Amino acid sequence: MHLFGTKEPDQKYIKRLAVYGIMYDHSSRIGVIQRTYDKLLFLPGGGMEKEENELETLRREVMEETGYSISKPSFLCEATQFFQSRDGSQYIQNIASFFSCTPGLKEMEPVEEDHELIWLPPDEAASGLLHEHQAWAVRKWNGLP
Repeated sequence: MHLFGTKEPDQKYIKRLAVYGIMYDHSSRIGVIQRTYDKLLFLPGGGMEKEENELETLRREVMEETGYSISKPSFLCEATQFFQSRDGSQYIQNIASFFSCTPGLKEMEPVEEDHELIWLPPDEAASGLLHEHQAWAVRKWNGLP
């Protein structure tokens, strides 16, 4: 498994299992989430709930953040990133599975009102994503170094 970030010694990390989608359209652009209040970019996805498997998490998270169902999910890779929460109160070990998928039907408006789905070329998406492990997964999907 690929590791990203620096694990600070003597800190207790909260393990967070997560699943993210590299959602691509017919022209191979990547769907990313841009938060409207700070313009940061993320792959659609997030933390697993106890009763969910990876695909259930991916379907739920993509639906909540984009309003789309997903089609053709395919496991791509795994990676872990160590980071500190934005408010500095927690140290997080994000253990992530990444799946490629295509958008299905637009079934609803996103639940996350501060999330906007935008479509970017893979290299632009990878260079703009906040988290290193997400950028690495996009580069891996696209065959970039």
